[in-house]
Amino acid sequence: MRILSIESSCDETAAAIVNDGVTILSSVVATSLEIHKKYGGIVPEIASRKQAEYMIPVLQETFEKAGVDRSTIDAIAVTIGPGLIGSLLVGVDTARTLSLLWNKPLIPVNHLVGHIYSGWLFDRNLQLVTRNSTAKQKSQITNYELRITIHELPITNYQLPVTDSSPQFPLIALIASGGHTDLVLVKGHGDLTLLGSTRDDAVGEAFDKVARLLNLPYPGGPEIEKCAKNGDPQAVEFPRPMIDSPDFEFSYSGLKTSVRYEIERQTKNGTLNTADIAASFQQAAFDVLVTKTLRAVTKHNAQSLLITGGVAANQRLKEMFITSTREKFPDLTVCIPPLSLATDNATYIATAGYFLYDQLSLDPIKDRAKILSLRANPGLEVTDL
Repeated sequence: MRILSIESSCDETAAAIVNDGVTILSSVVATSLEIHKKYGGIVPEIASRKQAEYMIPVLQETFEKAGVDRSTIDAIAVTIGPGLIGSLLVGVDTARTLSLLWNKPLIPVNHLVGHIYSGWLFDRNLQLVTRNSTAKQKSQITNYELRITIHELPITNYQLPVTDSSPQFPLIALIASGGHTDLVLVKGHGDLTLLGSTRDDAVGEAFDKVARLLNLPYPGGPEIEKCAKNGDPQAVEFPRPMIDSPDFEFSYSGLKTSVRYEIERQTKNGTLNTADIAASFQQAAFDVLVTKTLRAVTKHNAQSLLITGGVAANQRLKEMFITSTREKFPDLTVCIPPLSLATDNATYIATAGYFLYDQLSLDPIKDRAKILSLRANPGLEVTDL
């Protein structure tokens, strides 16, 4: 089955064409991030306008790179939430129109569920690859640059083996991003249970806020990671909120407040060490993620562990999970997607659409009314298929 997928939940406009959920024929991502940087965060109104501007060129580029035409597409998958309502609407309206115009089934996909399915898009030998690269190629469209993300092997027409390498159920998934910190138990395709989530700030949001306190640029995650490399993670003993609680909930607002107090204290004493604070904060935040995630693996006898979302791109977090699982769970399949698959893109939306096709697909004739009434839902939870 060949699926065209569309992702537009935030500031990325993405499309992909994927065969049978695992073979990526093309993947194109356009981002308005550079525009948002000067505001210190995503401006929803700007993001949605750029989604509308980028969508058609991104789709054109996706078909050109795949070397196929619309007649070969079997279905269309689209992110319907969660995310920014204005951005989501652009993708949903585009997919709805194409579904009815081309007479193709439409598959509404939860963005968070899509993140989980990034685990089916790479083989075991690629899971721990760290030499990721980002290449910018000029598009035929002159008013923006497409950000083409690649990893190790060419992404075009690369068949990713699935035998003995796909995640096995039961699976524990940690989705760590700027908007979410969720621990999910996956017992099978479409069988998801939310074990716990953040009670306040998502971990990626905490990174952005701490970066702002340290006068580091937006987005804060990569800047904190870069700064932390020159610091001592043991320099400041920040709290590890809820690390010993028996549940799988998270909280990062208190940690952020502790960092603010430490910055004020060091500034007053004339001893401000930005690198040490960044490293110590990062270590505290990740100690909680790793401890609670591995506790979930133990409790639910998981066969696989998936770490995904933008925060999963952090090299220190990868190292902590790899080291901990090798020591405690030598038989556990650990899936840590490369940057190109962990961050927002449309490939995993196609993969989720493929594996959940029977549960979610809408026929353009029989389900025409449902397609016409399909709406973006910015408040979706991970268990809302």
